[in-house]
Amino acid sequence: MSRAAHPPAREQLPVHKINELCALILKCGYSAPTRALINPLLDLLAGGKFDLKQNFNIKDPNWILLILKLLPDLPDNLQLELWNILSVVLQRSLLNIHKCRQLKLIDNCLEHLTKTKSERVAGYIALVIEILAGYNLTIQELKAILFYLYKTEHSTDWAPHAILLVKVLSNLPGFIQPDVFFNFSGAPGAAITLPPLAKWPGQAGFTFSTWIRIEKTIEFQREYYKPVVYWFRTGKGMGYSAHLVGSTLVLETAGKGTKKTHTCAVEFAFQSHHWYMLTVAYVHNRLKNSEVMCYVDGILSSTGEVVLPTTDDVYDKCFLGTSPTGSQDTTFQGQMTAVYVFKEALGPDVVKTLHKLGSSYKSRFRFEAECDVALTTNEKKLLFDGSLADSVLFSYNAKAMEGQLLYETSPLENVAFFVHSPHASVLQGVEPVVTTPFQSVLHSLGGIQALFPLIAQLDLPQSLSHTVDYTLSAKLLSLLLNIARSSNSYLQHLVQMNALNLINHLLKKVSPLHLCSELVGCLFNFMSYLSDAPNGAQLLQQMIEQLLFDGSLWVGANAHVQNLLYGQLSTQFCSGPLGTTGLNLRDLVGVGQMLYILKENYSLTTSGEEEAERLVAVRPFLLKIIKKFVTQGKGMRPQEMESIVSYLSVVQEEKNMSDVLGFLLELLFESCDTVTKMFEHANGLKAAVKLIACFSEELTLNAIKLIGRVLHHSSQKHRLHLIQTMGLFAVVKEKLLSAGQPFSVPMFNTLYEILVNCPSKTIVAPHFIALDLAHDITFPDILAVMVELVTNLPPMASQKPADVDIWMRMQLLSYVTSLCTQNNSNCKALLQLREWQHWFLVLADHANASETDYQSLQDMLFRLFHVVLMYSFQEELEGFAVWVKTCAALHAYSVSKMAASGVTEPESSLEWSFTMPPLPEGDLPPSDQPYDPETPHHTSLPISEEEEHCPEGRGGATEWEELASHDSEHATFVFRDEEGGSGENLRVQRSTSSKGGGTQSDPTSGDQDEGGMQGGGSSEGVGGVEGVASSSTQASLKPWKIHTIQQLMSARSMAAARKMPRFRWSRFNLRLLEDLLQSLQMCVAKWNNGTMNRKTSVTLAEYVNDPHRTIKANITNFLALIVDNMIALNGGLKHLLTQSVLHRGGDPKQLPTIVEDSCSASLHRSIEGDLTKVQSLLQSCVELEEAIVLGGGGGGGGGAGTPMGGGGGGGGGPVLFGEDGG
Repeated sequence: MSRAAHPPAREQLPVHKINELCALILKCGYSAPTRALINPLLDLLAGGKFDLKQNFNIKDPNWILLILKLLPDLPDNLQLELWNILSVVLQRSLLNIHKCRQLKLIDNCLEHLTKTKSERVAGYIALVIEILAGYNLTIQELKAILFYLYKTEHSTDWAPHAILLVKVLSNLPGFIQPDVFFNFSGAPGAAITLPPLAKWPGQAGFTFSTWIRIEKTIEFQREYYKPVVYWFRTGKGMGYSAHLVGSTLVLETAGKGTKKTHTCAVEFAFQSHHWYMLTVAYVHNRLKNSEVMCYVDGILSSTGEVVLPTTDDVYDKCFLGTSPTGSQDTTFQGQMTAVYVFKEALGPDVVKTLHKLGSSYKSRFRFEAECDVALTTNEKKLLFDGSLADSVLFSYNAKAMEGQLLYETSPLENVAFFVHSPHASVLQGVEPVVTTPFQSVLHSLGGIQALFPLIAQLDLPQSLSHTVDYTLSAKLLSLLLNIARSSNSYLQHLVQMNALNLINHLLKKVSPLHLCSELVGCLFNFMSYLSDAPNGAQLLQQMIEQLLFDGSLWVGANAHVQNLLYGQLSTQFCSGPLGTTGLNLRDLVGVGQMLYILKENYSLTTSGEEEAERLVAVRPFLLKIIKKFVTQGKGMRPQEMESIVSYLSVVQEEKNMSDVLGFLLELLFESCDTVTKMFEHANGLKAAVKLIACFSEELTLNAIKLIGRVLHHSSQKHRLHLIQTMGLFAVVKEKLLSAGQPFSVPMFNTLYEILVNCPSKTIVAPHFIALDLAHDITFPDILAVMVELVTNLPPMASQKPADVDIWMRMQLLSYVTSLCTQNNSNCKALLQLREWQHWFLVLADHANASETDYQSLQDMLFRLFHVVLMYSFQEELEGFAVWVKTCAALHAYSVSKMAASGVTEPESSLEWSFTMPPLPEGDLPPSDQPYDPETPHHTSLPISEEEEHCPEGRGGATEWEELASHDSEHATFVFRDEEGGSGENLRVQRSTSSKGGGTQSDPTSGDQDEGGMQGGGSSEGVGGVEGVASSSTQASLKPWKIHTIQQLMSARSMAAARKMPRFRWSRFNLRLLEDLLQSLQMCVAKWNNGTMNRKTSVTLAEYVNDPHRTIKANITNFLALIVDNMIALNGGLKHLLTQSVLHRGGDPKQLPTIVEDSCSASLHRSIEGDLTKVQSLLQSCVELEEAIVLGGGGGGGGGAGTPMGGGGGGGGGPVLFGEDGG
């Protein structure tokens, strides 16, 4: 094969002649040089015809200086082309860069960068500077670059194209290039000759490892060009070698004879101008064929079976970069770093760790401090436990070279396999190259501190555009962080000097517009790197605390930047530990710090309108981070809940509380009851009650929802403690009234949710909440709050006041009535309230309502009363007392309204008075009976009394009021008719009902009654009623002393004396009575027709006599009270008997007619109704008595003794006038 002829060597251009030649060219008429002059200069540069594809190697670099001298006089397009050619020539060949390193081209480039005004030309100049500085950078050159960037005393802007230089510096740490390597020129015989080895460790296998860079030139186009990487063979050709065929590496193993040569092509394409770590491991196997493994950049690329040669011959043909012939076809052209040969086959883990050491490593694997790379504990053990150092067969690197002698650098204690000296010889055409990387030069100038002044001058405008570049901060920070990423020593240096805190301080001094999205992206990239770096935990912690979560730094940034920052933090870094560091943002930052940022840096009240809009957009992302914190792991911690509650308690501005309160509400609804308990233990209810009095309706409603959520998750005992003992609802009502907010639909819906114990996290508006008939009234006490708010708070301003008020009242009445109609438990809950009738009376009474609306309210009210009364008669043990209390409430409300309006009662009305001496302290009744759905309750009031041996008559209608507490057992009544009727002293003993429905009387009742009768007498004026409670410790009951009205009026010592208002049968009482009687009659009719319960064959008699039913006892007592009142209105029983004898001739059979006529007349005088309705009502009472009591089988179900029913065991129906049943 013929070799290409090389042109004769030309004499290089002297440097001192360049200026003279440039002046001569310009003097000869080339004042404006053109391409015709530049082309010959490029040919001189390449030593022939210049071609970017085939002939671009620099032969005489001094011609570059002449071209640069002529550049300022060239047009812009030609300057652009020349700078482009220069950058391509340098990029394609490391040899060209190496030849230009002595020309100080960086200084020339900086000079041209100052003069040019073209951005495109400046870009290519910066590219040339980057290529040259990435290969090798001196201290003087780095100082020149920094002084070019620094602000001078008189400068008011950046130097021209300074941004390009900053970008160049930020790219320099990313250059992957060894600082020491062999440069193989590719000339014939340019190689490294190794000394002979006495034997080769083939029994255990071996490994060859180095970094190579291929220079593909025109020589690669030759057909027989096969450059050799290594050649380890004997004089007979047995051994190992590796050569390149194009872009493929071929491994050869030669045994005895030509037929025993095995080749293995590596399945990897090696590209030019790239550094690759090449590791070839020969594995010796005894039971199967041996194999060869090729690793490229620590990754297994190819394997193949080979036969390892076994021979005792000396390996005297060992070369690096060529074969024994030394021909140009086998000479390697490129670069090679330190070469290691190990006397064993290395495993994949070791090879991968070797690649992590980098291309600049050239030590002996003895000490960890020899490498500037962060390694894990396992990686350090693989490399530095001593086994790898002991397995080194030989190693060579370019730094251990003196002249042509290359010293062997393996550990001295290792066994030598060489015949004589282990040192190698470097032939002509191979030269060592020692470069200085950017990190080392910067360290000589003081390290990263030398770059901090650049951050301080970020606000300076650019010299050409006169505008501030707000992305320059991202480039500078990228430069700092890339330096730390490329060197473990710089990483530790940042931690020790607390550099991130200083960067934070410098960024706060410049405009917040420099906090751009590019800067955020740079921080997150470095954060991701530190999360997996073995030594990055400390710097990552400082980065989180001093940069990322410093609210005072980021609050001035653009809203988009802040959303990007906190959005990525919440989605990528707040879900758990950060990589392999084990750090957790929840522990480093915490909920308390985030709330502090909200309070101090993102307050909406201390900023203008534009800034407030920006902060409003950012605050949800901060709350999202808090939510990520409290929902990870085992859930929320108590101290985190305390921080949230403290924030709501301390912050006074409603704008700053709205989103935090909404977040807390959402958290309580989405978490388990444990979080709700944490909220209450952290005094959350106190904070919620405080927020109710806010002027913002949203805050008020959310605070009420918090209370509802706490009650929802509380036990029944704790609910009673909060409502009854602590007066929770009373405080809520007081706060709402003090706030004075309009009673709106959302507020109605929120309170209704508490009523039925179904709180939701969203505010239901603008329509009323959907009614679910399956709901139970769990907290009936909230009805008092709702009624109070409806009747006292102003309505919404968007509606007419009267219309909205009536609208709310109707809706509340409708909801409560529907719930009570559908579910008996709701009626039961309502009956536990002591003044529920009064609440709804107030609710249904609207002074400004039209006649139609007023009638609708009244209809709804009586519908509710009717539903509750029907339930109490059918289900409650003493349900008839509900009727009494309801009538009394109607009467009391009517009297109070008359008193308020100045209207007096008619003189013909009957009047009763009631006095009660103070009870002993031990017998005081409870102030209220808390409602407990789990515990059965019975409505029990001291109304139903049994008359014993009283021929004179009965008490009046004052029995409809509460005469005594639940503990009182006896009462004394005094009655007098204003129209001249005689008064009777009547002592009635209360009977306790047994399980079977009978009554039990005190055996001393006769004596007590006698004593009471003797102590009484006729009295003038208004009759009175007095009740005295007996002590629970007394063994027997003493007779009660009866007083006349004069004695009662003169008893000043009675502390509990009070006057009852006059009672009159109003149209409301009659309506209530009429509705109740009609419903009871309808029930009886359905029973008689068999339509009440078609599934069973139970008759009406069986139903009412069932000991577990209360309807018979309630109806009996109810009718007894009605008849008793009618008798009182007509002068008493004695008067009726006298009238019956006088008018009917003493015929007892005519007595009912006499009673009916007489009562109708008397009642007609005392009520607002016609005589026909009164007679109809009395007739309904008689019919109901016959159907239930007589038709139901007598007094077996009578329950408590009544004036109409005989007490005790079975027998016939009741006798209307007190005689025994028979």
